[in-house]
Amino acid sequence: MTCGCPETRGGQLARRPEVTPLSNALQLLRSNSGWRTPARLAGRVAQQRLGRNVPLFASVFVTKRCNVRCDGCVYYELQDDAVPRSQEDTATVTTILDRLGAGGVPVVSLIGGEPFLREDLGRLLRHGRGIGLSMTMVRNCMVPNDEAVAAAETCCDQ
Repeated sequence: MTCGCPETRGGQLARRPEVTPLSNALQLLRSNSGWRTPARLAGRVAQQRLGRNVPLFASVFVTKRCNVRCDGCVYYELQDDAVPRSQEDTATVTTILDRLGAGGVPVVSLIGGEPFLREDLGRLLRHGRGIGLSMTMVRNCMVPNDEAVAAAETCCDQ
């Protein structure tokens, strides 16, 4: 005799997968929920506690250009005016992001002078997020860059 209820298959009781706290944590980690970054950070902290030398985050200088000269800015104070304000090309920065992602770094912050001075900033943010990095930025909010704003709203963590 067979039953059509979802708990049985072919007259046999179907075994449900065992749900454990670890399986719940892994499910959250694999999803795109707000728990992904904290779960990855917690895993990295646990690895550090076990003696592994693993980074929790990385900062990538994406430009040396800035539109303001803030009094308390350490970066500005250390700059030599004889050195041209340059930036790495897009391919170099995406390669750096790829290597950080492959190394398991959970959080990457794009910094510099002012990251929003880069015309390709949106592309960099989307690339980082696309390979699973949790992206953040340090900026002064004084440069209009609509494409980068749209990318930041979808790619950067709050």
